[in-house]
Amino acid sequence: MSAHPHAAHDPNLDQGTRAGFNQRLRDRLYIADLRARPRTLPNRLLLVLALVGPGLLVMLGDNDAGGVLTYAQTGAAYGLGIFLPMMLVLGFVAYIVQEMTIRLGAVTRRGHAELIWKRYGPFWGLFSLVDLVLANILTLVTEFIGIRVGGLAFGISYVVTVPLTLAFVVATL
Repeated sequence: MSAHPHAAHDPNLDQGTRAGFNQRLRDRLYIADLRARPRTLPNRLLLVLALVGPGLLVMLGDNDAGGVLTYAQTGAAYGLGIFLPMMLVLGFVAYIVQEMTIRLGAVTRRGHAELIWKRYGPFWGLFSLVDLVLANILTLVTEFIGIRVGGLAFGISYVVTVPLTLAFVVATL
């Protein structure tokens, strides 16, 4: 796979890959346009949001109800003495794992699960799949527990908040 910016016109690339290249080119042009604008405060804020925004969205994606409760419990038990070192170590580990998975996908053009299945066989492929599904189900359970507690904090019964949230989630699928 070529990293050349004109690779979007390579006939050997599938439509999804071509669309990804085109999106990256549009993003780069947008950033270049923002950098070329006069250096006013609104323009600088737009540039910062364009550069930092996607990373902020990814960071916010992991701060769910279960995570916040775990952070609070850890802070109450150990203070900042364990939080700061763990934040540095786990942030580095998460970055390495995600970047390695992205590189594997970019080079092989196969998903992480497919690579596990082919390299380690059906047992570990199925194990990875079941583990992922179970982790996602448990994460959803903690989300709904957080929604219930949040509703109760505002005096709204969980009989109202949980079904409404479930209906919203199902409607957006």
